[in-house]
Amino acid sequence: MEHSLGDLGARRLLSEILARYGSVDDFCAHLHRLLDYPTIELPSCRPNSTPSPGGRHHRHDGR
Repeated sequence: MEHSLGDLGARRLLSEILARYGSVDDFCAHLHRLLDYPTIELPSCRPNSTPSPGGRHHRHDGR
């Protein structure tokens, strides 16, 4: 029986999943746990605040 590259890739992926997690169900549970962690929210920038002058890219010629 001849296998295509896609079939061989799928078999390789399945063998890797089984070697690491023991079953496809355990792998899926791992993925769900990764999705369940809360997203870290960064504080928002105040749109009305003005940026502080200076900095590395500050123009020195007054434009």
